[in-house]
Amino acid sequence: MLNKKIVIAGAGFTGAYIGRNLAEQGWQVRIVEIKDHIAGHMYDKVDELTGCLVHEYGPHIFHTDDEDIWNWLNKFSQFEPFNLKTQVFFESQQDWFTCSFGFHTVEKLFDKDKAKAIISQLKKSYPGRDKVSIPELMNSKNVLIEEFANLLWEEDYKPYTAKQWGLDPKEVDINILKRVPVYMSYYDKIHSNKYEALPKYGYTALFDAILDHYNIKVELSTDVLKSLEFSDGAACYDGKPTLFLHTGAIDELFDYEFGPLGYRSLRFTKEITKNDKNTKSGDPCVDIYPNKKYGYTRITNYGKLPIQNHLDYQVSAKEYSSEFKIDSNLGRYYPTLTSQDKIILEKYKNKADKINGLYLSGRLANYKYYDMDKALTSARDTLKDILRDNQ
Repeated sequence: MLNKKIVIAGAGFTGAYIGRNLAEQGWQVRIVEIKDHIAGHMYDKVDELTGCLVHEYGPHIFHTDDEDIWNWLNKFSQFEPFNLKTQVFFESQQDWFTCSFGFHTVEKLFDKDKAKAIISQLKKSYPGRDKVSIPELMNSKNVLIEEFANLLWEEDYKPYTAKQWGLDPKEVDINILKRVPVYMSYYDKIHSNKYEALPKYGYTALFDAILDHYNIKVELSTDVLKSLEFSDGAACYDGKPTLFLHTGAIDELFDYEFGPLGYRSLRFTKEITKNDKNTKSGDPCVDIYPNKKYGYTRITNYGKLPIQNHLDYQVSAKEYSSEFKIDSNLGRYYPTLTSQDKIILEKYKNKADKINGLYLSGRLANYKYYDMDKALTSARDTLKDILRDNQ
């Protein structure tokens, strides 16, 4: 059938990917975005005072092992390889430690002989493994591994988790703690995917190219929910039955009928700082402060992300974590995923399943933290569902 139409809420990666693919197959795509810009949290722009390219919602480095997703993105932008490296300040050591952690961390924390013994035990305990999660290390029966793991826990994982999530680390979903592993090698970068890069001209330019199609209409600064209703078990937009893809918050979609889902939010304070022109590719560009004595969790130095050594000044941004509140101006960043959140989520999902023409996809609609590539692979699955259901 030709002349199919769909309304998509959100101009982030999920909405842009599905919208572009449908448009190329002859669909009329209407993308409605509540923000005054496209690209969602990937939005970036050049600071007028310094000329520094700044990611407005925190640093985003694209990384993936998915050939299909990688090739699709490269149709719309050139990408420049960039390996993200961060450093963490250990308060008890009064020193910086490169992240990811690995054998180099062991050697910096302990004397030569003890470090050698710990590395030996790690190799014996986890043969053939390239990385191990902190929960696994902390459950080790080996006293040397336990000592190393506990030091990492006390200096980084425990205080950072409490600070970032506003919860006792015991209440945090264990998958969150597994996101930053300890490598069984000297690997000291954050990501270990086949591809890790930044769009050459920025994310906003990438999204401009993705959304540049005659079958796509984008409406900014528009609250899609004001024109959406569910009537007789079907989605209606502007009073007409429609296929509707929601990439926004699932609890907001249903007007918080079963209660709000928990999120952590972020705010940023920016400063213009002198640019370090001696910065090399591979130097840490994000500084992490786990200890509670620092109000902020991270400082991103955008002059190093990507390397912009030609600038005299750059923009540095301090990042503060807080609880998301519905009436605040701060956005939803990280789902808290407590046991109560999961109960509420199931109620919303059950309600959504009963509505014809409604599709949910993306981190807010699925109430799940996604890296950018995982958001795209999830969107790819949703795209298949839409095409299958509307042949």
